[in-house]
Amino acid sequence: MSDSELAAAVALARARRNGLVAATGLPIAAMEREAEAAGRQLHVVVTADGEPVLVLGWSGSEPVASTQAPRLSRRRMTASMIKCLVVAWALLHDVGHPRSSVATEDVVRVLDRLTGRSSRTWAIPAVEDALPRVGLMESDRGRWRAGPAATTWDEQTREVMVGAVRRLHEHPGWREAAGG
Repeated sequence: MSDSELAAAVALARARRNGLVAATGLPIAAMEREAEAAGRQLHVVVTADGEPVLVLGWSGSEPVASTQAPRLSRRRMTASMIKCLVVAWALLHDVGHPRSSVATEDVVRVLDRLTGRSSRTWAIPAVEDALPRVGLMESDRGRWRAGPAATTWDEQTREVMVGAVRRLHEHPGWREAAGG
């Protein structure tokens, strides 16, 4: 294995583990060849601060682990991460009230109102650390928007998110919780 192939393999492993990897200085062409050989696809995405990052996706649809509905991500996501992602996505795509970004407090407020319990202890770490770390959310001047990994979702994963958001928007307490 050449140095370039080794660097590509290590960078792909980091992208798979972390959800994304900074693109600067990486052997992108070698990484694309390695990803393609494994049935994967490398996406170059520019973050809110203008930094190019690489996100490792699937060629075609993301494989399903079982006969159940497709997962949001191949990497493990906790229930709190999924709840926060769906609420943030629902706020960003709220019918009649779409937003370009949301504050952590918006997500916490909606979770608190819909569940009747405080979510601060688990929602803040999910929104401000876990979701950005895997590229599903990114900071936009102290607020949050869809991250580079979310912009590379395949059609099947997008449909899963649209369905989850639709169900949340249909919740009887959504309008009051969302502040609209």
